[in-house]
Amino acid sequence: MSNPNLVQIIIKDESGRDAVMVRVDKTAKEMMEEKPSSRWDARYWHPKYEILNDFLETKHTVQTLSTFILGIQQGDVPRASKGDKYVDNGIIFINVAEICDSGIIWINCKRITEKHYLRIKRAEPTIGDLIFVRSGKGSIGKSTLFMGIPREQKIGIFGHLNIVKLKEINSYYVECFLKTSFGQQQIERFEAGTSQQTDFRQESFAAIKIPILKLEIQKNIESEYKKMSAFHNKAMDAKKRGDEAGSKKSLETAEKMLHNLVARTEAVIRGERDDVI
Repeated sequence: MSNPNLVQIIIKDESGRDAVMVRVDKTAKEMMEEKPSSRWDARYWHPKYEILNDFLETKHTVQTLSTFILGIQQGDVPRASKGDKYVDNGIIFINVAEICDSGIIWINCKRITEKHYLRIKRAEPTIGDLIFVRSGKGSIGKSTLFMGIPREQKIGIFGHLNIVKLKEINSYYVECFLKTSFGQQQIERFEAGTSQQTDFRQESFAAIKIPILKLEIQKNIESEYKKMSAFHNKAMDAKKRGDEAGSKKSLETAEKMLHNLVARTEAVIRGERDDVI
């Protein structure tokens, strides 16, 4: 007799071979009713994700990011039909390739015309906005904060990027949380549940669960993040001067500082320390 509560999950064993894990606690009805949308990919139902959710909800008050999203805007790709083209002395245009963990490699950005910028201005970021890579093979889930670009008053955003504006939560904390194992596993789970789609949906981003840390801790995360960002900017300035060695050194310093801050943030979430400082 078949079991109506049986869900099979294909996983890899220790030798990398396919193995089957069977769950009997999920029905087809539950899979169809899963929010933000029905999930049929077996990887989405791996128990490790629910263990993570249970841990967060046991230790903290937890909210979904939807509670704090003021708005999400998507950039746009250059369109020949609209006369879009790259120019030497235009408006800076941020693409996926220029997004790294510690910030934007703005020195490598191409430039677009004023006409193109006006068409996509709705997605222009302001300082503290989250930039999230929503599509692109191997890049989905990357994120950084927009910290401004020296001497640039107008900013264009590529179509594979989302600009997320937040309210009532510190965006610096959100960015660090997304880089913790708690954030990354949720991104991984929602990506696994998209049935081979190459677009991380806005509804999936909004469904990410985040523990609510004390405002003082969130503010300290912001302070530490800004210290890291100063080294990222120093790396960009050095690169612009042609000082590749100096740029590499400063960028490595920024990346180490960010890695350490994320680790401390995760330790606070796990209850292993009281604050990030």
